[in-house]
Amino acid sequence: MSAKPDAIPEAKVVLLGTTMVGKTSIVTRVTSGEFDPSIKPTIGACYASKSFDVNGKTVKLQIWDTAGQERFKTLVPMYYRGAKVAVIVFSVVDAASLNEIDFWATGVKAGASPAPLLFVIGNKIDLVDERTVTEEQGQEVAKKHGAEYFEISATTGTNIDKMIARVAEVALAQVKDEQPQTSVVTIKAEKNKKKGCC
Repeated sequence: MSAKPDAIPEAKVVLLGTTMVGKTSIVTRVTSGEFDPSIKPTIGACYASKSFDVNGKTVKLQIWDTAGQERFKTLVPMYYRGAKVAVIVFSVVDAASLNEIDFWATGVKAGASPAPLLFVIGNKIDLVDERTVTEEQGQEVAKKHGAEYFEISATTGTNIDKMIARVAEVALAQVKDEQPQTSVVTIKAEKNKKKGCC
């Protein structure tokens, strides 16, 4: 009889950031490899999942795309719970969205225990002529919050694979660290001694 295969480990990843920075487009690009120009801002939160290979091991990422509009900000903390990785997105053509990183990073650190590992992602690097945030500025904010930093384009797919591969690697490591260590206990059965009659 063949042994039952191990279940694929799952890790929750939450995307945060102000509205219109491209979070939903990133999720679409990651899960389908495509860009949909007709995507509308997320209301509440959306969920997608995809499995990734990490050095010969598979991890299934449960990706939560949260709304960035001001009126939905109070709902977002409920999605922090259980997240292994938080990906905070800003747009390199919108300096105000970079300033919002502090809000999201502080919120996720305070709202989840243990706090997920952080990534700061600068999106829309394809819009070279409209860029208002430098790579150095993005790196500085990421460093401030102990986050890894990537610059990507959901439109063209630039650096998407590199970014999500690293997210999957970090998420898998988090899941493995939480798995309980099993130990084998050997129990010796003693033979019953015959008792004499009184």
